[in-house]
Order: sequence, then C-alpha cells, then structure tokens
Amino acid sequence: STKLYPNPTTGKVTLEILSDLENNKVEQIIIYDVTGRKVQEISTKEQQKLYDINLNSQQSGVYFVEMMINQELITKRVILMK
Repeated sequence: STKLYPNPTTGKVTLEILSDLENNKVEQIIIYDVTGRKVQEISTKEQQKLYDINLNSQQSGVYFVEMMINQELITKRVILMK
C-alpha cells in the first residue's frame, strides 16, 4: 500500500511505499494534471520507500499520482494549494 502526504500540499509531497520493497517493484510514477496532461515522471531506477515529488512549478489544482507497482496501477489524488 502507499501513502501520499501532506495532502493538500503547498508544493512538495512525499509518496511512501508502505509494503516491503523486496516484494514490491515500483515500475513507474507519473503525475498528471486534472486534464490528463503528464506534468512529471519520477525515476524509479533505484527502489526507495520514499519518493519526493515537487509540484512547485505547477498551478494550484488537483493532480493525480499514478504508480505501477507489481504491474498493478494505483492512482492517488493530491490537491496543490499555493
């Protein structure tokens, strides 16, 4: 399972992978805006428990953090309030 915080955020958000990393391969993390436009892709070459996402260059609004973990697509919503 995963956790995304703080939410709402003022710019920086942390994606925490709560499950054991040995059993969970994070294949991709992509951030989309509310229109479906890809605004950022996070490198998952090095498997981590915490991924820092910086939305400072984006406008206030709703964003979706889409991650592929063990070939399962998980989407989390985050609200950016500047």
